[in-house]
Amino acid sequence: MKKLLIVTIVALGLGLFTAIRWSQAQHTGEGNGHGNSEGHSGSPSDSPASGMSPENGPYQQAMDAARKLAEENKAKEAESAVNKALMYKPNDPSAVALKARITKKIKGMTYTTTNEQGLQEYRDNKTGMIFVLIPGGTLFIGVVDDKSGDGGGVGGGSGNDDADSAKDKDKPRELRVDDFLMSKYETPQGVWINFMADNPSFFKKGKDYPVEQVTWDNCQSFCKNTDLRLPSWVEWEYSCRANSATAYFWGKEINDEFLWYNTNSVASTHPITTRKGNGFGLYNMLGNVMEWSNDLFKDKDMGKADDTEPGNKEKYGMLRGGAWDQPAELCQSASYIQVLPSVKNKNAGFRCAKDINKP
Repeated sequence: MKKLLIVTIVALGLGLFTAIRWSQAQHTGEGNGHGNSEGHSGSPSDSPASGMSPENGPYQQAMDAARKLAEENKAKEAESAVNKALMYKPNDPSAVALKARITKKIKGMTYTTTNEQGLQEYRDNKTGMIFVLIPGGTLFIGVVDDKSGDGGGVGGGSGNDDADSAKDKDKPRELRVDDFLMSKYETPQGVWINFMADNPSFFKKGKDYPVEQVTWDNCQSFCKNTDLRLPSWVEWEYSCRANSATAYFWGKEINDEFLWYNTNSVASTHPITTRKGNGFGLYNMLGNVMEWSNDLFKDKDMGKADDTEPGNKEKYGMLRGGAWDQPAELCQSASYIQVLPSVKNKNAGFRCAKDINKP
């Protein structure tokens, strides 16, 4: 009995001694190769609590990735990377400054998010409307793409629908578009009322329905009151196509998920947020209501619709994109009609644009 008791005491003593030695080893780094001065064992983790300096770990990796992506103009990915860096070092001046460079500062606008298409979105401080920063590029006119199936080519065929137009009108041309802001949605009745008092719309169904029955001059008055403008026809078509080359920005065939037209509209306009957006994240560019462009033309000549010379404006305005009461064939990316600026109809509305001015 005494021998058993002695053996037990010795075993307990050895166990206690071993535990003490193991604890000391964790603090001194003995025996495991992973010790550190703060007493953490095991491999370092991505968390700042691991004892790894953020500058030498995932924070710096995220910052490097953000800078690289920003240089490649991949705003959405760059923003995601810098947000990850801010998770490791909240309010870090370098990360905050980098995020500010990724998201442009635009006078009168507040940055809100980067959309699914990778483009930055802003809220207009005066109207509350959301705008998408459209990246500059080239609108190709008269370039036939056999794969497109519409004979319009990349960017369309606006101004080339007249078979009797002059030879120079038939030549493929490239029209440059600079960066600018385009309203994500058609101008809603609720915003119109805030700045114009009255509501001229035929379909008074709610503040999120597009305003209609507005003339070109009415639209100019609204834009003057809000420090906005109408898009040029080149900007409008470039934004509508969003780098597409087919009859519709989504493809060659009619698709009810993208537009309201005479087959599915039930003889009415619909809220501006309905239907799917295009490759730039703009909604109802086709169908719902036709949209005024800023251009006026001296002749009602389909062959002259692409003449943007300053002196060539006097009589006719241009409505783009088709409407709820028209067949899908008139709701294509290149579709337009020319009418007197004084015309107003329950199928005609507009959306706004804005130049990019640094504060």
